[in-house]
Amino acid sequence: MAAYAQLIKLLLVAGLAAGLAFWGRGCGKEAGLAAGAKERTALQEEVVDLTGRLNGCITSLNFANNIADQAAAEAIRQQDRAEQAVRRAEQAEKDAARRVSNLQAELARARSNPDAAAQLDLELHPSIPLL
Repeated sequence: MAAYAQLIKLLLVAGLAAGLAFWGRGCGKEAGLAAGAKERTALQEEVVDLTGRLNGCITSLNFANNIADQAAAEAIRQQDRAEQAVRRAEQAEKDAARRVSNLQAELARARSNPDAAAQLDLELHPSIPLL
């Protein structure tokens, strides 16, 4: 009977150990689920925070791109205006050269006339304004 008592004690200890293991597994599972839920919540909050930061960066980048686009458009307008000013200056230079040439031709014609040449050679008093 002592052998049966030992066997029964052994079976009871094994059953108790199995029960504790099963109960401990359940507790560990619940603790693991609770820790996982906490971690998931923390990660979701971090994702929300990082998404907000990313949206702020995107907004700033879009703003900077708009400013750069406006600056580029303004530079193109200024370049067009400068090119137009160059063309106007070149045309004014050509017009002035043509007028000088015409005036020189008129002066040469006037000098070919003896009466006009005599008047052209007169020196006027400095107080008389030239037109």
